[in-house]
Amino acid sequence: MEDINREDQLLTSAELMKYLGIGRTKLYQLYRDPSFPAFRLGEGGAWLVRRSALNHWLDLVIKQPGKTYIFTEG
Repeated sequence: MEDINREDQLLTSAELMKYLGIGRTKLYQLYRDPSFPAFRLGEGGAWLVRRSALNHWLDLVIKQPGKTYIFTEG
């Protein structure tokens, strides 16, 4: 099997929660944010995020004044 470039890797919801250190509720709030780079495979399919798109989005969020994301459950 061919190795996938780490940046091209598609992350599942479980992997995203672990990567961001958040729970399911916070993740689904992010899925509703139109700027969050998630997509679904088919109608009602699994949510996926390309690692490179997530890292780019995180870079933009960090640099964007006035928009705050708290990546902790509580």
